[in-house]
Amino acid sequence: MAFKYFFSLLVVLYVITGCSSGPTTSNEIETTVLENFETVISLEDNVLATPTLIRKGINSNLYIYDDAQTKILEVDNNGNVVNEFGQPGRGPGELLLVNNFFLTDNHLYIVDYIQYFIHQYNYNGQFLSSMDYGDKLGLPMAPAAPFSSSEIRPKDINNQPFVTQDGNVMLSNAKFSDSVQYIYELIDWNGNHISEIGTVPEGSTFVIDNEKLQSDVSDRVVPSLYRSNVFVINDNSNLNEYFLVYSALPKISKYNSSGENLWTVEIPKTQELDSLTTNFFEIMERLQQADPRNRIDLKYYTSGISNSNGELFLITNTNPAWIHHFNAVGSLIHRYKLISEDVEIKPIFDIDFEQKRILVVTEDAEIRSYPFLN
Repeated sequence: MAFKYFFSLLVVLYVITGCSSGPTTSNEIETTVLENFETVISLEDNVLATPTLIRKGINSNLYIYDDAQTKILEVDNNGNVVNEFGQPGRGPGELLLVNNFFLTDNHLYIVDYIQYFIHQYNYNGQFLSSMDYGDKLGLPMAPAAPFSSSEIRPKDINNQPFVTQDGNVMLSNAKFSDSVQYIYELIDWNGNHISEIGTVPEGSTFVIDNEKLQSDVSDRVVPSLYRSNVFVINDNSNLNEYFLVYSALPKISKYNSSGENLWTVEIPKTQELDSLTTNFFEIMERLQQADPRNRIDLKYYTSGISNSNGELFLITNTNPAWIHHFNAVGSLIHRYKLISEDVEIKPIFDIDFEQKRILVVTEDAEIRSYPFLN
């Protein structure tokens, strides 16, 4: 019994010291500049038009959502399209505007946030079923026609549906309600409640108040409207645990599927995050002088992925793009700067840990691969 108590104490001390003893400024964090790359899919291949989401599959193929084609393309290592998922329309499994997609061992899930559906497919491209999450959240019917854009830009995944590796779904009502007690509700595919996950930050608001927004901007504090902006990343070392990235604060919290908060850390200041903060307040002040209703998002990170050791990688919403590497207890331990002399790299990425490469999208609709040693 005494040994068990001593071992538990050591675990607690490890977590505490791991969260507090890491680097606190960008000068103390090891940095790698990545300049060399290979082109995986080029513009001349005529495969992609507006790729906005990319995932590396368990079969080593790439899964890419293309806004212009309104479908997900499965592309092999030779750049050939070997399968397609979804097509434009309002029928079963058809898509209007995709916000995200998820790959599990057995299924591919596509989130259509215009129709408020999550579609489930098998890896042969066959549509299986849908979840109407709009009905679950009490959202209004979808508009008559989809909105599309020819611009390549990362999807806003804050407070959007997230599909876990076991096929359960996290739904957030933070964008659709003026009274929120928690960020996400975890439910199974049939809509049955499992748990509540994610603490609402103090001072958060969920209804647009232009005077309050103006006041926050003048005071140089994170606007209350943005404080609960969160996206989820599965911990690939433990599929019952999740990183919640508060993308405007910024901070990271770790939760398990029961809703228990395992730890929370503040992300240290870096030059690239400070620059984004300065630009945000300067632009907001100019916009609001013209019209108090004008606003832009404050978003430090656009997406992320974890590895099999439970370490987290986030891409910054900056140009040039940076990838921040956090250890298993949330300390920022490495920064990767992605250099491109000819075209802009969009903050749309995935990491192929097996082949040790970072996959990114360029403004020319190309997929590039940067060598990466983790």
